Amino acid sequence: MKTRAFKFIFSILLLFNILNSKEILVEGFSSIKQTKFELRSGPSVFTEKHQNINGDLVEEWNVNGSNIDKDSYFQEMLLAEKEELEIKQKEEQRKLEEVEIKRREEAAIKERDTQKKARDLRVQALKRLIVLHADSVESSFDKLERYNLQNYYVFSADTFSTSKDLEKAKFSFLNKAKSLSIKDLNELDEAYLKKTLNKLERLPQRVELFFEQSVKFAINNSTDTRKLKELLTLI
Repeated sequence: MKTRAFKFIFSILLLFNILNSKEILVEGFSSIKQTKFELRSGPSVFTEKHQNINGDLVEEWNVNGSNIDKDSYFQEMLLAEKEELEIKQKEEQRKLEEVEIKRREEAAIKERDTQKKARDLRVQALKRLIVLHADSVESSFDKLERYNLQNYYVFSADTFSTSKDLEKAKFSFLNKAKSLSIKDLNELDEAYLKKTLNKLERLPQRVELFFEQSVKFAINNSTDTRKLKELLTLI
């Protein structure tokens, strides 16, 4: 067994010496490195190759398929790195601006929504007030009709200047005011509602003064005793 093992080891050592004593004709290595940059003109590929054959170093510097010298290669790569960085920075800035624009748009939409809700509440309140005041004005006009004072109406600048002015307030204006209650909120103008409400608020006082002036005139001019007794109860 020992003899056989010794022969095996001796064979390995002999083979190693034979191989080690052989002349090596070619010994070398090579490497390649590619770097890609995304530029304004499009992708740009930088390729550097290194090859060592029996100690002789061969290098190749290539940009987009064209060989150039080493110095130019690194100069162009530096410019490409700078340009790509600028592009990335601009893209990041663009994205930030898009985010900001979107934020402002969403804020504006939210603000418009808030304003619309507030406006709708105001309009709804104005509609309700107009209905209430329109009922009050209608009652005032009904009082004029109830006591049949048409022949004794006294027209003046403080009340109604003419019978046409009275009819306009009693029918045209009042009907328009009452019709506002059935309209959709989006159909109504807030400024017009305020103007209408302001007129309605002052109208009962005008009608009441008109009624008082007409009653006094009837008392001073009527010859109907029954009518006079009725009018005296109104004073």
